[in-house]
This record gives sequence, structure tokens and C-alpha cells, in this order.
Amino acid sequence: MKNGENAIRFENVSKAFGKRKVLDGITFDLAAGGVYCVLGRSGTGKSVTLKLMIGLMKPDRGTIRILDREITGLDSRELAPVRAKVGFLFQYAALFDSITVGENIAFPLRRRGERSDEEIRRQVEEHLDAVGLEGNYDKMPAELSGGMRKRAGLARALALRPSILLVDEPSSGLDPITAKEIDEVLMGLREKHGATLVIVTHHITSARRMADEMLVLDNGRVVARGAPAELETSEVELVRELFRAEDVA
Repeated sequence: MKNGENAIRFENVSKAFGKRKVLDGITFDLAAGGVYCVLGRSGTGKSVTLKLMIGLMKPDRGTIRILDREITGLDSRELAPVRAKVGFLFQYAALFDSITVGENIAFPLRRRGERSDEEIRRQVEEHLDAVGLEGNYDKMPAELSGGMRKRAGLARALALRPSILLVDEPSSGLDPITAKEIDEVLMGLREKHGATLVIVTHHITSARRMADEMLVLDNGRVVARGAPAELETSEVELVRELFRAEDVA
């Protein structure tokens, strides 16, 4: 997929949990190769939007296209080739605690059918190097700091060299210095691999640092969208609050 073509498209997508409507007929498209940060108050559907993109949830209404494939009606088997092109970094990395860091990253490679242990190790060590974790293959996840666990989760998300990388709250629980380091790793990977990045974050400083465009959700809708410099002068009160929060932090 070439830069400028749509990597992701939501059309009239709604999602509710019981009587609570989280997304209310949202429509947007994201061009390939861009970095998009999704912001908003807690509970406004940011993480739900990511899970819809990878088929972990189904919308109640509307259609979702990922890499020009409509995914809303697909079952798990049919979703597999789409998911192979989409990496997902969960908020808390979601590493398997009972196996080493290296084997965590090797897991998707083994599921894909890679047979050579030597080749798998070579690929895993390459991914560890890319996120600044060289030499940590044989460590257990419990031996890593919070920032290192995030890096390991990112390496696993990148194992299949995805066209799209979805990232849920990369700076959550991290100190400002480590959060900035994670931002720099993400941007470096974007420059190297050209993947489309969709990043859910509450951290406006990180969003300003990384985003080509921000999407702001409120009451189930996209209430603002644009480059960080454009949104600095937004008349939308929530956007103004987000930027004021950065000044206070």
C-alpha cells in the first residue's frame, strides 16, 4: 500500500455496551504512512476504537476497512491474514510471564510457521536491537522495568513487520523521561519501516511530539481532527482543555 492511500476507514461505526453508547456513528479514514494520535477523556472509546481496528471487537453498526479489506463480517480464521499485517501494543505490554522475553517475541513467528530456531533467534534479536533491548533475549519479563516491558511488547508487535501498528497508551505508568524515550522509539520505527501508526494516548505532549494528525473523541464522535498546530487554535472546548492540561502538567 502506497503512502496517501487509506490504510484504515471507519464508516458510520457505532458501538455500545448495554445502554452506554461508546461510539455513535463515527466516520474517518487514515492514510497509509501517517502517525495518528487519538485523544479524549477516559471512557470515550479510544481503546475500543483500536480493538475494532483489529477485530477484537465487532461494531454494532457500520463498516471497517483495514488495508482495503472489509473486516466487520469476518470470523477469526478469515481475520488471520489481516491481523498478520497489524501489530498491537497493549497498554501493559501483555507479555507472557512464564517465558523469556525472546520467546515472547518469537511467539508470533512460531505461529506463522517459522521452523528454524536459528532464523527465529536472528529475527528476534534484530527486533530487540531496534527497540533498545539488545542482550535481553533470555531475561524473564519480571526482570524488566516498566519501560523495558513496553519496549519488549513493541518488539513483539513488530515481529511480523506489520503495515499498521496500533499502540494503546504507550506512556501509561512511565516517568516523563522514559515516556519520551518510548515516543522516540516509535518515531524511529515509523521512519525505518514506514508503517501507519495509530496511538491512543492521554499524554498531549507525546501526541504533539509524534502526530501528523490528532483525532479527538467526545460523546462517541470525532469532535476535532487536524495537525497539532491546527488544533492549538481550536474552538472546541475539550481540545482547549487538553492543551491547557499540558501547560499545567
